[in-house]
Amino acid sequence: MASLRDGPGLAFFAASPSTRPRLSPLLVVLDLDETLVHATLCRPSNLGPGQEQEIPSWLPSRLAQPKVDFQATGKGLVLGLGEEVPLFVSLRPGARDFVSWLLREQGVEVAVYTAGTEAYAQQSLEQLGLSGVSAALFRDECVPFGLPITKDLTKLGRDLSRVVLVDNARRSFWLQPENGLLVSDWKGRNATDSELERVREELLKLLSVEDVRPLLKAQLPVSDGPSLLPFLALSAAAAGVLAVLSSRGGQPPDA
Repeated sequence: MASLRDGPGLAFFAASPSTRPRLSPLLVVLDLDETLVHATLCRPSNLGPGQEQEIPSWLPSRLAQPKVDFQATGKGLVLGLGEEVPLFVSLRPGARDFVSWLLREQGVEVAVYTAGTEAYAQQSLEQLGLSGVSAALFRDECVPFGLPITKDLTKLGRDLSRVVLVDNARRSFWLQPENGLLVSDWKGRNATDSELERVREELLKLLSVEDVRPLLKAQLPVSDGPSLLPFLALSAAAAGVLAVLSSRGGQPPDA
């Protein structure tokens, strides 16, 4: 029988909780638009920064104009224009408190991954108190995936077992679906929105988990998971067309 001085016995004691390696920080990757902020090209009529439209009680709240928290500038890409245009930005209720909690919480690091341009996003980061995050990735770091774009968490260079992406867009999870925490869309109109409180509770559950992916996978409904087949089929079809053109010296096949 092995004594406590033997190798196997020492190996057992080395696995005790007091000598186990500490978990690496949980990297919380935040999306911006429709997750923490909402931006519009048009200022709601008669509203200034910090003001919110008063509407009759009988009118559905979803028809209310968004509260404007600050003004930013961005390129008018949607309109096909190159000049800068004003953007009127609304913060999700509790966004600043949520960010402040993340930055204070032990065992948490914060990064940002947005499909917005860097110039626009930096203005939102400053308003949210996120200027000093561990990493910030912008539109040029997103990945074309068929017609839309998605996000690739491997660009952050971290062990994905301790990474969670908080995002409102399901397409953002296509490459790493087991790292996604889906949130509802924020369109700037619901002053009683409490989604970030729910997100905070979910993140607290992940703080002490060695690998967050099984828990995140379990909370994402099967119907919400990514369907890659249409895009794989599109890629295969495109590859086939290119192969045919190549074999014909770049000429299209005869009609």
